Amino acid sequence: MGRPEFQGGSRGGGNFRGSPRGGVQGGRGGGFRGGSPRGGFGGGRGEFGGSRGGFSPRGGSRGGFSPRGGDGSRGGFRGGPRGRGSPRGGRGGAGGMRGGKRVIVEPHRYEGVFVVKGKEDALATINMVTGESVYGEKRVSVENEGTSVEYRVWNPFRSKLAAAMMGGLENTHIKPGTKLLYLGAASGTTVSHCSDMVGQDGIVYAVEFSHRSGRDLLNVAKKRPNIVPIVEDARHPHKYRMLVGMVDTIFADVAQPDQARIVALNAHNFLKNGGHAVISIKANCIDSTAQPEAVFAGEVNKLKEEKFKPREQVTLEPYERDHAETMTGTPQAVQTYGRKRTATAVAHCKKGRGVLKINGRPIDCVQPQVLRMKLMEPLLVVGKDRFQDVDIRVRVNGGGNVAQIYAIRQAIAKGLVAYYQKFVDEQSKKELKDLFAAYDKFLLVSDPRRRETKKFGGSGARARYQKSYR
Repeated sequence: MGRPEFQGGSRGGGNFRGSPRGGVQGGRGGGFRGGSPRGGFGGGRGEFGGSRGGFSPRGGSRGGFSPRGGDGSRGGFRGGPRGRGSPRGGRGGAGGMRGGKRVIVEPHRYEGVFVVKGKEDALATINMVTGESVYGEKRVSVENEGTSVEYRVWNPFRSKLAAAMMGGLENTHIKPGTKLLYLGAASGTTVSHCSDMVGQDGIVYAVEFSHRSGRDLLNVAKKRPNIVPIVEDARHPHKYRMLVGMVDTIFADVAQPDQARIVALNAHNFLKNGGHAVISIKANCIDSTAQPEAVFAGEVNKLKEEKFKPREQVTLEPYERDHAETMTGTPQAVQTYGRKRTATAVAHCKKGRGVLKINGRPIDCVQPQVLRMKLMEPLLVVGKDRFQDVDIRVRVNGGGNVAQIYAIRQAIAKGLVAYYQKFVDEQSKKELKDLFAAYDKFLLVSDPRRRETKKFGGSGARARYQKSYR
């Protein structure tokens, strides 16, 4: 027995089997199966009641023949199309670039950045991986003398660096051939544009702590050979020191209360002499109770304490609320560590007049006196002529007197080597390193020997005598 061709209507009067959820009194738009989604030709909720179907508002028909988004799509620079399967676009705010077919591309005053002029102007970078987008951004292809160049539009609502450029930052110090250390790379949105800017001759070391964002960053780096992804905490630069070389510029977007300290630690380890740091400051992440202007001023003072020289600051309005971008010069200093057992010494070396202080006191006040000559060994090995232009200040804690002295001497020796490498030349650094290694290798290398810990139930590290009852 065949299936009946007619049945009682659902949510309304009778209807044909092929018309989903409709009828005279209205389901959601009668019609035939295979017709238009969510409503028939004429209208939405039922045949006579329609409001959500037909050729109605909201960027094309929400029922009718066109998909969600139709002819008047809500996309553009920020979101692109709203049809099924298309990317959803950026964060909130007004729609961005609505380009026509004819656009003009001109170089920006920042090297590696361009201005795409259509119905609206926008920043763009040359796409290193032609045909690929990273976060659903718009791409523009321009043909010139038979060659085609593809540009990726740079959304300032999704990138603090682009927002700073739009806000009038004088110089980002990122250009073709630059070696860049990017702290707080997230999913690689801004990193991908930095990759376009530095080109094949440059390199971007992208550091991100979150493993979830790190997976997205790895996917971006797979297609871009000049990105080195590092999933690690930027507070501990020694954990990735074997991956990162000396860099020309540091860009920091870590949004942490100790952001100035994080930037300083990485600058002391990786920033070249004459390099620059560009720092994004988010006021709410540092102190949500204070006025943003007071937070910005406080962060600038912290950078000055770390021997940076702030040169320029711009706010990121209207793209980001309570944000500022600060560009600083390089600190003329290096920072090194020395360890012995449980004692840790941190040496801060900068250009000066040969001053050496331990925990804020001159070296003549170091006790016990019998160990003072041990502390002076690094200076006696290299000679006072190589030390007279360097000031060294050391902070040490933990361990006993002997362990602290050995940690201090190691920090001083490593500090002199690092200072000559960064601010003098490679040959002088090699000479110092050879002198220290010939005298005592533990001036440059931590002593791996440790005191074995006491065992449970015993008086020391050794096992207790065990009686056998056999």
